[in-house]
This record gives sequence, structure tokens and C-alpha cells, in this order.
Amino acid sequence: KCCFLFPFMRNHSMFGSRAQEPWAFSPRALHIIRHYIRLRYRLLPYLYNLFMDQEELGDPILRPLLYHYPGQKGLDDQFMIGPDLMHAPFLAETPSRKVHLPGRRPWFELCSGEWIPSGTVEVHRKSMESPLFARDGAIVVASTANRQLPSANLANVEVHVFSQGCPGEVVYRWDDGESFDYMGGKRSSLRIKVKMEAQGPTVDWEILERGFGGLRVQFFFYGRPEKSFIFKGTVLPLEPARRRWTGKELRCSASDSITLCFDSAGEGDASD
Repeated sequence: KCCFLFPFMRNHSMFGSRAQEPWAFSPRALHIIRHYIRLRYRLLPYLYNLFMDQEELGDPILRPLLYHYPGQKGLDDQFMIGPDLMHAPFLAETPSRKVHLPGRRPWFELCSGEWIPSGTVEVHRKSMESPLFARDGAIVVASTANRQLPSANLANVEVHVFSQGCPGEVVYRWDDGESFDYMGGKRSSLRIKVKMEAQGPTVDWEILERGFGGLRVQFFFYGRPEKSFIFKGTVLPLEPARRRWTGKELRCSASDSITLCFDSAGEGDASD
């Protein structure tokens, strides 16, 4: 669980060593390993975009806290995965550990579904859980739960919004996920902006590139129950939903799937 979001993930072994394949452990261990491997693949769009940032800007995928929160030194057992997620894994067989939540805004704990004020907190070790947090205003793009080809995963996504009032913005890019065709323009990108208004969330979007076609997207909002949201000026309904990350199933509000079609005239069209 400590490395399921590392850029390179494997259980290293060699000839003559004891078996370390997931199925070599107990059924319970296999269940836990299977869950975190699947969660890694669900987060493929988020990780894939971090690799784009590394290629274009030099930003690392894994980052010390001081990368986004200057002054946060001396913390070598927790780290950021991109700008929005922070992992504080258990590295020893201890019943609990302390986690520092930087900044002034609260953090959303993906184990419990609770908002926790910034500062130092103690989290207790549970076999199925791994302390993972989303900052206030985070927008995390994940693939659907279905196992599909890379291009289908990247163009058919869930947008998870974690906000207690802080606005969020993300540029999401997608291509075939396999070739270098993106270097010739075969990549699409979209800027998504979210504001938490009194009447509910407001989502706006702007097409930046259209080289790989449109996107199918479903929105999920965490923080408070929502019955509707405003999408590009149109009020759309939200229904209660549940999603599981690194702990129990969490309650959220979900939209229907929306197809964003990019026409040749430079405009975008949205349809259910």
C-alpha cells in the first residue's frame, strides 16, 4: 500500500527468493493487494497527466510537501502525488502514526470521508486502509471502473471534486495512451473550473486542444450533499452515490455521464 501511487510499482524479486506474487499470500492479503492495484489503474488519468507535466514542465510525479507548501521541511514519510493528493503510508508495524496536513485549508481524508483541519493529526493503522488525503479544492480525474483499453480509459472519465468552498481548476489532457502520436497533435485537452456556490457547484469548461476528439465525463462532488449543479450554464441533477478509495465507501453526489463533443467549428457541445 505504500507504493501503489509510485511512478514505478512492482514487488521486486529474483530467482531463488521466496514467492512474492499477490496470490502467494493469504486470501485477505490478496484481497487488499487486488484493491490497491485496481485503485492505481482507476487513477491512471490523474497519473498520466502528471507524467505529461513532467515531460513539459519538469514537475516530478512524487513531491515533498515543501514543493507546494514552502517551509514544510523534515517530513520524509509523507508526500504529494501531484498538486492534489497526499499519501502518508505506514512504513512500520505501529498502531498509529502522525500526519501533518499543511496549509490553512482543511483536507479530505479518503479513508473516512471526513474533512480534517490543517495541522498535525494521528491516524490509526487498519489493514485495509492507507492514509490518503485530498486538498480542499482538489479535482482528481479517474477512469471508470470498467477495464478498457488505455484510450477508452483516458476519454471516459470520472471527475472527483473535493471542496468545502475552495474553487478548483484542472487542465485534463487525453490521447491514445500508447503511441507518440500526441507529438503530432493527436491529443485533446480541456480546462475545467469548479466553484462552490450557495445554490450548488458551478462547473465551466474550455476546450484547449481537440486533436483526439471528445470526452465522456461524470462528476462526483464530496463535502456536502448536493441535489444539482450548474454545468456550463445549465442546471443538471445530482444523485446520491458511493465511491471507495482507501477505506470505507464514501458518500458523494454524482451526475449522469455527459458527452463533450468537439465540433470542427471550434465549439464544444455537451449531451447526456
